[in-house]
Amino acid sequence: MRELFLFPEVQSYGSFAEFAGDHQIGKHDLIVTSEPILPNFKKDIPQGTNTICVEKYGKGEPTDVMFEELQADAAAAGFDRVISVGGGSCIDISKMLCVADGRNLDEVFEADPSELKHNKTLIVIPTTCGTGSEVTVTAVFDRTRKGTKMGLTSYALHTDFAVMIPSLLSTLPASVFATSSIDALIHAVESYTDAAQATNGSRMFAEKAISMILPIYRHIKDEGMDNRSKYIYEMQLASLYAGVAIANALPSASHAMGYPFAGKFHRPHGEACYVFLDVTLKKYLADVRVDKVDNQQKKDWSNMMQIIASGMGMEGADDEAVLNSMDELLGFICPRKRLSEYGASPEDCIAFGKSCWEQQQRLLSCAFSPYTEEELIEAFKSVY
Repeated sequence: MRELFLFPEVQSYGSFAEFAGDHQIGKHDLIVTSEPILPNFKKDIPQGTNTICVEKYGKGEPTDVMFEELQADAAAAGFDRVISVGGGSCIDISKMLCVADGRNLDEVFEADPSELKHNKTLIVIPTTCGTGSEVTVTAVFDRTRKGTKMGLTSYALHTDFAVMIPSLLSTLPASVFATSSIDALIHAVESYTDAAQATNGSRMFAEKAISMILPIYRHIKDEGMDNRSKYIYEMQLASLYAGVAIANALPSASHAMGYPFAGKFHRPHGEACYVFLDVTLKKYLADVRVDKVDNQQKKDWSNMMQIIASGMGMEGADDEAVLNSMDELLGFICPRKRLSEYGASPEDCIAFGKSCWEQQQRLLSCAFSPYTEEELIEAFKSVY
């Protein structure tokens, strides 16, 4: 049994220029980045280095069509290494560039994950504080031809170097800080409760992430969102730790439900998953209370709730009170809207539930307690 998967070497630099000099960046490299981030380091890109901005190919989170158009341009430019400087979209596209080898996204997703090959060196420099993708072996795309978002997990999608340059996050908007860091918290919580794959090692990293993120949120609530910058580096570390956790034990139900919703309404990943976090945890709590889980799972749940309670400064409080307080705190960081506020219809709740059941069994199989298709539909209706 694998206890803990750790792959990339993690590095830290004070500036992009320092990083570029150390890694001898040049004409055989391809930088994949985004338009809002590029001005923060453009002057430090060595002459002759190929640079692609993902916005040229579409807005929002990456789709199959975006990737295939970008891949064609990247192949024409030629490259030996991919350097991803950005958030989850840039990172997922960069991972796929190292694996696709000219194939379209459907071919890659439908291949045997164990047979995919890591063909290029991948360096990831995250510029948000949430996805943890720099240390995971998963890439998520909106598969427009399938009508849903889906994740692909394969060791071929690993990063060779994960590089932290906190100065690149100096212009990170409050909304992106909120949605990305909540994504990290959900990664940690859901990987901790992964009933299929969690280990002592993965839970150690999940616990560290939770115990860092919740106190940061409490400080920000007291001090105001404008003071978030002083917590950026610590939040980046917490995101990385949560990333290690989900590289070993997958997130589950709230992610599974977030995918069909985000695929239709094109919301940031962390925001989409957060819509379903509270209803997911409340289901698990209810199942614990009526003995739908075994004794070991009860211990795991109790341990996680103690971690959350400690992070909330609520040691010894009732589980439901802790979850309610956490939801209130997260609502300050990233206000949670109901599906109807996004423009969803009651019929969408049924369609989302069915799509989730049919397309997201990879994640649902890791849920702390099992879902039926009917329970998924009811979960969507409960947040309508």
